Amino acid sequence: MNSFIRQLWALCLLRTGPQDMPVTPQLATQLVIALVLLQVGASLMLGADDALAARMLLSVFLLVVPAWWLLGLKRTPERLPQTLTALAGTSLLISMIMLPLSALVIGLPPPTAETPPTGAQMFAALVTFALLAWKLSIDTHIWRNALEVPRALAMALALVLFLGEIALNQLFPGA
Repeated sequence: MNSFIRQLWALCLLRTGPQDMPVTPQLATQLVIALVLLQVGASLMLGADDALAARMLLSVFLLVVPAWWLLGLKRTPERLPQTLTALAGTSLLISMIMLPLSALVIGLPPPTAETPPTGAQMFAALVTFALLAWKLSIDTHIWRNALEVPRALAMALALVLFLGEIALNQLFPGA
């Protein structure tokens, strides 16, 4: 397990690609489930509402379906386990890094015109922005390698999927 975490970390540092991940459908499935469980835990910590189940199903859908569909279009469906392992594994690592940031600002009143953000809120916002940018670069790297497309196309795909998830999550507002 320790060597697998090192492999994921190397992928996060863009030193390896999804092709270096184990070809194990069970591992890909376990990572997707672990990611969903982490997201459920984080949502509950942040005060989840009734739309939690719908958001989690949407999250799994947006992780699995584009990979399955795009790899099928490229006629390389055999890459699906490695691609899902890479996408879910790196998302899990980044989410685990972001979780303490969420805990840092829980319970603080949201900033308003009268009350500016606290130092902790500013710090959390800056680090969150940096982590999201890093995650987009990781996803770009994964898509570029998995689909064998130019970096610009992979970046556009990663950005469209990220923005699509944000837009679709607006259908289920809440924590």
